[in-house]
Amino acid sequence: MEQVIGLTGPSGVGKGFAKKAILAAYQGLLVEPIVATTRPRRDDDGADRQAGMSDTEFDTLVSSGEIIFAHSPFNNNFRYGFLHSSFQNDAATLTEVHVDNIPRFREQFRDSLFLIGIFASKKYLESNLHDRDTTTSDLNIRLDAATAEVAKIKRLHRIGVINEIISVGFRNRETFASQLINLVGLRLGTVNN
Repeated sequence: MEQVIGLTGPSGVGKGFAKKAILAAYQGLLVEPIVATTRPRRDDDGADRQAGMSDTEFDTLVSSGEIIFAHSPFNNNFRYGFLHSSFQNDAATLTEVHVDNIPRFREQFRDSLFLIGIFASKKYLESNLHDRDTTTSDLNIRLDAATAEVAKIKRLHRIGVINEIISVGFRNRETFASQLINLVGLRLGTVNN
């Protein structure tokens, strides 16, 4: 079975930044699965996003099994999922995993899944979300969700569902990516203990 490395954590914690750093460090060894979504396409969407799907198209692909792990994480009526076919490759897969999808990912990929939980203080998350020009109402929704997600990440790590956890903050922002790169390298067998 293919190897899947998942990053999980609340909005604003730096999963996207970390994913880019890890992909750059292990070019050719990791690929990203394609995320399908009903939200409109953004200018910064890359090849790993199939955005702007109609609800009908999304539902058809869910019914056929081509979209897996379908969910609506932000209570904004947009739906997200992964194209199943994008997990079928020879390279290991690196992706973000929404906290609510962790049990389904673990069930699907079992021991082939290496999950890294990332968490931060509310102040750190608020600063990052503010830098993204998040609206005040959306900011409050995301910060409330973050509190619950961080608690869930810590609990899932304690019971062994999440393999590793890393805390990021203002003091270790610069070394945070290198910690993750090292963890992934150990998993891929490219870094020795």
